Amino acid sequence: RAEGVVINIGTQTALGEVSKLVSETSRRSSFSQDMGRFSKFVLKLTLVTLVGVVIANLVIKGASVNLPDLLIFAVALAVSVIPEGLPVVTTFSLSHGALRLAKHKVVVKRLSAIEDLGRIEVLCTDKTGTLTENKLTVAEIYSASVDRAEVLWRSAAVAKPLESKQATSNNAFDLSLWNVLPETDKKIIEGLKRLISIPFDPHLKYHTAVWQRGKKIELVRRGAAEVLVKSLSKVARAKVGELELWVKAQGVLGRRVLVITQKNLKAVPADNKLNELKDFNLVGAVSFVDPIKSTTHEAVKTARSLGVKMKMLTGDSAEVAGAVAKEVGLVSDPTKVLTGEQFWHLSPLEQRRAAENYSVFARLNPEQKFRLIEILERKYTVGFLGEGINDAPALKVANVGMVVNDASDIAREAADIV
Repeated sequence: RAEGVVINIGTQTALGEVSKLVSETSRRSSFSQDMGRFSKFVLKLTLVTLVGVVIANLVIKGASVNLPDLLIFAVALAVSVIPEGLPVVTTFSLSHGALRLAKHKVVVKRLSAIEDLGRIEVLCTDKTGTLTENKLTVAEIYSASVDRAEVLWRSAAVAKPLESKQATSNNAFDLSLWNVLPETDKKIIEGLKRLISIPFDPHLKYHTAVWQRGKKIELVRRGAAEVLVKSLSKVARAKVGELELWVKAQGVLGRRVLVITQKNLKAVPADNKLNELKDFNLVGAVSFVDPIKSTTHEAVKTARSLGVKMKMLTGDSAEVAGAVAKEVGLVSDPTKVLTGEQFWHLSPLEQRRAAENYSVFARLNPEQKFRLIEILERKYTVGFLGEGINDAPALKVANVGMVVNDASDIAREAADIV
């Protein structure tokens, strides 16, 4: 059940912007481009040959040349030179490749993608749900001023992911939090009166909720540490150094972290004023373990043996991205990570250099992933492997777009290979 207020529709919505970027992007298939160049070559060769034959006949036979016979001969020559069977042979060959892939549970939506797949020089991949399982479990809890139990239930209550009768959730964070909550804390969450709930925003990088507990009205944010610490009160800032050390330590272990901040309110604020509020209290933070897929290490080794460069493009923090990249064998130095904000502020020339020199990119939004793929395609044949809505633009602009079996609908639609 949901209640909503429509403020924009179509391409003016957040999802609409992603869809618009996907629909306005035309894929540049390497195979199709090569076939186009080959066709132009055959056409030019045919024209040059015809002109040469006609001139040779005129020079050798002179006035005795039979023009009707010469024209018929030229047409016959043109027909014989043009490879009429090429489309049929090409389609048959690619279909045979698609059939072989289907036996390995791979669905090919665009036949020419098979040829492009074999030509990939750079493979860009998302992290969560692609290299990792996206099955999170709570690892550790950091408490700033309250007990650990309160940190946990407040973190879960922001999304209020599950009602008591529900057994599943489509959010890995919410599900993992709910699974470790004791029954007493679940009852506290179910007793909260939800006033406002704003889902996670990839640009703001936090999730907002306003609820009433008894006579008290609270606003709680849950999200990225580097964003939420900016809105803390002077008293709470005393804990920032300790929090940042804890977050960094968790990141080195490859764990994802959510920070929770809270503010008491006298009245319910207007939705458009929520993001302007400051002086929050620091509640704490929760770290999560996201296990690496069993096939990831072998896939990275195979790519390297085939001469394919792999690059990780993720929305996670730099510490987590670097730790996972080192664990799977992408990099030897987990600190060599470029964030989306750093990449976006580089000059065009510096962006091209960074795209080649870095293998791990963190805190990327959909537009930044899209831009990065575009830059790489100027020099390489690029494949992108992803699974989420935010990956759709990158999947569409890549020479080959590939998604894992449990990818979102819009990602499947934009991909060539599932």
